[in-house]
Amino acid sequence: MDHKNITHNLNAISEEQKSDLKLAETLLENINSLRDSAGYPKTVLYFGGEEFSSNNAGFFSGYVTKDINLAITRDLESHLNFIIRNAKEKFRILDAGKKSKTDLKNLEHHFTILFKYYGIDSNITYPLYNTQEDFKNALLELKSSVNNDLRK
Repeated sequence: MDHKNITHNLNAISEEQKSDLKLAETLLENINSLRDSAGYPKTVLYFGGEEFSSNNAGFFSGYVTKDINLAITRDLESHLNFIIRNAKEKFRILDAGKKSKTDLKNLEHHFTILFKYYGIDSNITYPLYNTQEDFKNALLELKSSVNNDLRK
């Protein structure tokens, strides 16, 4: 199977690794499609056999790399904790500085892309948890909280 956004130098690929590569490629295509429309460069990953890494700079590349590494563990609770911690950290950083209209607009744009990546208000499907209502409900609750915090 060809992976246009993921490189590796593995000679033999196990079924689990094939599954991880397929999931990672789907998630990478999802975020890259959103980034294209926002004018950001695409993320390219390297797969070492157990986890993914990226040499791309910037928040979205780092975030999606961590997200994919959590996704392949298939640990819903850890994954949700990561998403929520990240959102709280973004607001902590914002609260530590001056809240300009530009900062708020940039943060709103940031969260719009992330929620779309997870399939909220988007035609994108986040394949791993798409049948788990707990995941979707937690994201909808987080989105509501983020929107409230952005309006303060």
